[in-house]
Formats: sequence, C-alpha cells, structure tokens
Amino acid sequence: MAKKLKKRKILNEIREVSVYDFADDPRRKKAPKDAKYKIVFYKPKPNENSNIPKKFQGVQYYTTKSEADLALKDRLELSEKLKLKKSKDMIGNNRNPNLGSIGVRFGEDHEVTINQKKEFNKKVKTAKQLLKSGHTKMETQRIINKKFKLNRAENASTGRYVRVASNLLDK
Repeated sequence: MAKKLKKRKILNEIREVSVYDFADDPRRKKAPKDAKYKIVFYKPKPNENSNIPKKFQGVQYYTTKSEADLALKDRLELSEKLKLKKSKDMIGNNRNPNLGSIGVRFGEDHEVTINQKKEFNKKVKTAKQLLKSGHTKMETQRIINKKFKLNRAENASTGRYVRVASNLLDK
C-alpha cells in the first residue's frame, strides 16, 4: 500500500523565489527582478467583498527576509483582529428571526438553549410512557400537545420528540 503524502503548507509561509517565479506565464504573477522571497496569502474569489487589503492577497514578493517577516507578522495580526471583530459582532446576534425556535444562541445567553433541551427531554419521556401504554403515535402527539400547550395542527405529522421516543423504544 502506498504511503499517503502529507499536504505541503503553502499559505502564509515565507519561501525563497525560484526560477519558475520569473518565467513568463499568463496564469501567474511574474516576480520582480530584485525579489528574493515570496509569501502566498489567501486570495478571495473575484467579486467577493473582503476586509483584507490587496497587499495581503495572493502571491507577494519581497527583496529582503526582514520585509517578508514584517509583512507576514502584519497579516497574521490582521487575521486576529478580524476574528475578534467577527466574534464581537456575533454576541447578542438576533438577526435570524428563527433564533428562538431553533435553539441557537451566540454570546453569553445559553440558558434558553438549555431550557429548550430540558423541555424536549420531558416531551420524549412522556411520549415513551404513552407509547409503552399502547397509544398510537398520533394519539401520543395530541396528548403531548394538550399537556405542554403546543400550537400544532391536529393533522400535522408527528413531532420529532415522538419519533425519537419511538426509536428509543424500538431499540
């Protein structure tokens, strides 16, 4: 069996310029004559908005190692700033209108998600008891709707908690 080769890290690595970087190829950026080092940065797709300046996109060439080190350091600092900004933007995010119903919370408020999980587990436990006692899935659904005061249509398909309870009993 052939040994699987580990993929070489290319992005955000300082490398020496090779003869291929000076070759005329319409698909690539040609290196300047005095270039000694290069860094390949992530390049966003065309027509994609990005907070990353052009000097930190694609292949960039440098004449000295210290220039390349400084550029890489600046780019990594920019990445950390952008991650921090994005994480701060997500705290208290309420832009999704279904946020409460799907149980997803960002930031500090995990209490609601925990309560939803507890409520779901209570419904599953009740459904298991009803199914064991001989009720059908639809009867179980109607009883749970009344007990937990749920607004589900009478002819709606069985709830997830009834299906989960049924699967647990089948095992």
